[in-house]
Amino acid sequence: DIQEEILERFYRDRWDAHQKLFPHRHPDRSPPAHKELVARINQPRPRQVIEGFRGLAKSTYMEETVILKAVFKEFHNCLIVAASYKMACDRLFPIANELLNNEELQALVGNLKGEVWREDRIVLSNGVCIQAMGRDAEMTGTKYGDWRPDAALLDDVESPEEVRTDADRERTWKWFIQVFLPALHHPLYSWVRVLGTRRGVGSLPERLERDRWPTAKFPVEYIDADGLRRATWPAKLSIADIDEMRRTYAGDMHTYMQEYMCVATSEADRVFTREMFKVEARDRTWHAVYAMIDPARTTKRETSA
Repeated sequence: DIQEEILERFYRDRWDAHQKLFPHRHPDRSPPAHKELVARINQPRPRQVIEGFRGLAKSTYMEETVILKAVFKEFHNCLIVAASYKMACDRLFPIANELLNNEELQALVGNLKGEVWREDRIVLSNGVCIQAMGRDAEMTGTKYGDWRPDAALLDDVESPEEVRTDADRERTWKWFIQVFLPALHHPLYSWVRVLGTRRGVGSLPERLERDRWPTAKFPVEYIDADGLRRATWPAKLSIADIDEMRRTYAGDMHTYMQEYMCVATSEADRVFTREMFKVEARDRTWHAVYAMIDPARTTKRETSA
């Protein structure tokens, strides 16, 4: 019937599903980056790290992805992890709300509310479980029936509201490697998506990229093929808006580079800054210009040029 035809189309084309089922969640015109974001999230690989500037809507599209994968029964037990229990529940709430109240979705698949519907765990009528937990929490109790988590979304497990030291980031890394991954249904092949921002050297996204996890980055602006600056989402932040925002962060470019450019360091952190390089003011006619370059070959990432 027509419902099955529509579901089949949405199953094959996830971007179309996002646009048709959740238009109320996308008030601003979507840029090409959003289509790329959805493609990266849904790539047929178990692991993926996604970094994007603050306000890209990566969490919005990720929540919708969890809904779609639950509807299509592409996992049995999905775990949502955030920096705290409350933040994880805040991620689960819009998912549960859409499953209960999205009329377009219910017209296709009917009532999906199951017997368990709590702030930290919901079980759909099709038998799929979605649950929330805070970072560093014990993994006991995350099993659903015979299934350990076979899908997981880690969303900003290193919150910008925290002041975290290198030791804190190391503890998060050890939790991820020693507790989280082994507790999954399969430590290598369970579906895991990590959304985050590089908040200092040693942060989870950086460590995962170093560990060769596929990583996609969406900074607030980029340089096009003609060498011109382009806004990633011009309907929300134009180049003029970005320039104004940079001026706002003039005293804290480190934060700007982390939150909006997907870079863990800034020019201000460098040992040699631009201000240290002086050019003699003169009108050049025949004067030769010489440059000497010493490629950095040290392994200390913080101070390599």
